[in-house]
Amino acid sequence: MSEEESHEQLHEALVEHWRLPEETVPTEAALLTALAARVQDLMLHQPQKLSTAMYTLDISELKFERALTLPDIESQAEAIAQLIIEREAQKVESWNRYQAQKENQPLNIPEN
Repeated sequence: MSEEESHEQLHEALVEHWRLPEETVPTEAALLTALAARVQDLMLHQPQKLSTAMYTLDISELKFERALTLPDIESQAEAIAQLIIEREAQKVESWNRYQAQKENQPLNIPEN
């Protein structure tokens, strides 16, 4: 799978799971900017929802808390967005490896 396809899958995951605008360009910088804005909105208006999402994504509590110690909300949101992107990218990569492995395994059909 190409890097471009992986970025597109990451884009799709972020649009679906984080409600980013679909027109967000699937580049790392554009995704980070859009996601940081979404995270900042959650921090201000739905902090519990953000905390739950971090737990659901299995993002390290220590890394999340470290991001929250940054000096301003914009820096905090960007650091958290980076954690989310890294985790979502890991999920995409894992899914692609699973699919590739599944496609390469022969069917185990019992012989009569």
